[in-house]
Amino acid sequence: MSKLSISASFENFDDGWCKNVPNLNQIEVDSNIKNFIYNNGLLIDKNKNEIVVAGRDLIGIVKTPSQIKRICPYSFDQCTKIKSVNCQSTELEAIDTLSFNKSIELEKIAFQTSKNMKINQLCFSNCSNLKSIFFMSPKLSFNDVAFDSCLSISNVKISCKNNISVFSYLLNDYISLKYIKISTKSNLYLTEDCFSNATKLEVAIFETKNINFEKNLFEKCTM
Repeated sequence: MSKLSISASFENFDDGWCKNVPNLNQIEVDSNIKNFIYNNGLLIDKNKNEIVVAGRDLIGIVKTPSQIKRICPYSFDQCTKIKSVNCQSTELEAIDTLSFNKSIELEKIAFQTSKNMKINQLCFSNCSNLKSIFFMSPKLSFNDVAFDSCLSISNVKISCKNNISVFSYLLNDYISLKYIKISTKSNLYLTEDCFSNATKLEVAIFETKNINFEKNLFEKCTM
């Protein structure tokens, strides 16, 4: 599918409808429709404040509109020309399943919100060129495989007010990781083997009220 036309009578998209549409480059919205708007390569559900889908020919820097609450499943799937994502919405609550899957030129992401935020399953999977990630939220919840096969990540900054748990299967494959900073006003839990394969790690900064380390945390690190 290369073209999508939305009529004035259309009401709703099901989650996952835009899976595997790498050639969806043309999106048209009827001028009489009230629920949706297409702007700067992004189809927005105005009622739900969600990014439904991005045109697959989107290039360069993506800036999310203000008031967006959710980035829907597969919405940026196979957007192979985007370089960075900068979230400008303080209302963002969820980056959903496989939303940025196979965005192979994506290098940098930054999400800052005043809401509790979930980073869901495989949402950045196979972003093979992703290097820098930044998240700031009162409460962050990371799915175990949110960054599956993202082997180029070298710079990680995470900041939140509530407890943070970083599990081995979330960061264990970050073989390119050089710098990580985690800040929380509460407790930080780092599980066994969390950074065991981060052989290039140079700087690790943990700003927290209490910290709990498990064994083999930096087993192969040379910092």
